[in-house]
Amino acid sequence: MKTKKDKKTWKPHNAIMSCMRRTFSRSPIVRNVLNKATHPTLRGPRGGRVFICSICGKPYGASGVEVDHIVPVIPLEKTIYEMDWSEVVERMFCDESKLRVLCKACHKSVTAEQRRQRTIHGRRRRGEFIVCLETGKIFSDDKEAAKAVGLKSGSGITKCCKNKGGKSAGYTWRFIKDTNLI
Repeated sequence: MKTKKDKKTWKPHNAIMSCMRRTFSRSPIVRNVLNKATHPTLRGPRGGRVFICSICGKPYGASGVEVDHIVPVIPLEKTIYEMDWSEVVERMFCDESKLRVLCKACHKSVTAEQRRQRTIHGRRRRGEFIVCLETGKIFSDDKEAAKAVGLKSGSGITKCCKNKGGKSAGYTWRFIKDTNLI
């Protein structure tokens, strides 16, 4: 008999952040940043504005871009729970010079790298490392481990560590808390 998946726990911090992001996206700050990134002569197929991505330099319509904080609202080495709300508001509603317009692909790439860095900082804070059980080598993160065994990505290694089973690149991987255990 199938059971319903447990619903995710509602977290007030996440709900407040969501409301703040929505408010920020509709603020005059965002409109000004978008106005500055508008291409002076190009127009979309229906005459709409065209914006230039700050990273790749390609033109995109309004639905293809997002305004990004150059310095993340939540620092990479912290969590939302370690911050004061006044600090979050100050970082969210920052000066226009600390914002940029990115295409969705570039924004996704930047966000993924920041997420990876947050994960690494969190593991270091908790004292977690990745170990290859066959070789006994210890790595600070999945990217370092993947490079050592010739993989392009460390996602398979992370899955092995989280699920405590299976192999990636022919090796067995685990998270460890103390490097003296090996």
